[in-house]
Amino acid sequence: MNDWAGEWWLDTNSQNVRDIVTNRIALAQSKGCHAVDPDNINGYQNPTGFNLTESDATSFLEFMATEAHGRGMSIGLKNGGAIVPKVVQFMDFCVQESCVAYGECEPYRTFLEYNSPVFHIEYPDESGMTVAEICSPNNGAQGFSTIIKHLNLDDWTQYCPS
Repeated sequence: MNDWAGEWWLDTNSQNVRDIVTNRIALAQSKGCHAVDPDNINGYQNPTGFNLTESDATSFLEFMATEAHGRGMSIGLKNGGAIVPKVVQFMDFCVQESCVAYGECEPYRTFLEYNSPVFHIEYPDESGMTVAEICSPNNGAQGFSTIIKHLNLDDWTQYCPS
């Protein structure tokens, strides 16, 4: 993956990949996790070498949701605004990064219509935005649970005022 040394795209249509993911979800359950948060599901928007489509991403998320729900666990969508309408019915929450900075919050509002939370993270050191700009009531993230962090995810944290 560009900009992320040591991270690679996977062919989510591969049975071997799905077997590994099944085992990882089972491991998470055995460790007492209550949910899984699959990241980088948007291979269809990136040069992965696997020719992945939005339908492939939807199929993979539905597969993971079945695995998680079958173990009594929740599952969330991480980013992936383009496929929200196709997956919101089987995702339990959403983790969204930088939608205010990129003006892309609208698709995730659908989760609120399903009474599902949107856990929203903004990174002012990446975007150059101020906390006041991020927390503006006109930013598109109304109703989201917003946290403001440094991109390196150190212990610095800010919250929007209530």
